[in-house]
Amino acid sequence: MDNILDSREQTDTVSDNTGRSKAIYYIMLGVIFLDVLHLTSQFLQYQLLTTNGGVFSEAEAQANNLRVQLVAILVLIIRLASIIVFIMWFRRAYNNLHKIGVPHLEFSEGWGAGAWFVPFINLARP
Repeated sequence: MDNILDSREQTDTVSDNTGRSKAIYYIMLGVIFLDVLHLTSQFLQYQLLTTNGGVFSEAEAQANNLRVQLVAILVLIIRLASIIVFIMWFRRAYNNLHKIGVPHLEFSEGWGAGAWFVPFINLARP
């Protein structure tokens, strides 16, 4: 079998995916950090509800709710960002497979990203 990377002309047209891979790396670190922050916030809420027989002031309840809401919004934003950047990285990687001439690719590079948005198709077409 011929090596698909032998042709210098084919490798020159490959799109650089380094920036996207670094972005997804740092976003995933952010996801981990915010998950730890979320667990900490939930633990603090548990402590508030179980300390002193569940008796707390309205100010404590409002501060707790504000913290929980803020952390939840941050988690939602970072998770959406991770999904978007991962799909962008995945599409470019699949596009590069077409550019270097990998044989037997059944789907276009558009489906590399689009398959993530069609329910259950990613189970049948990994």
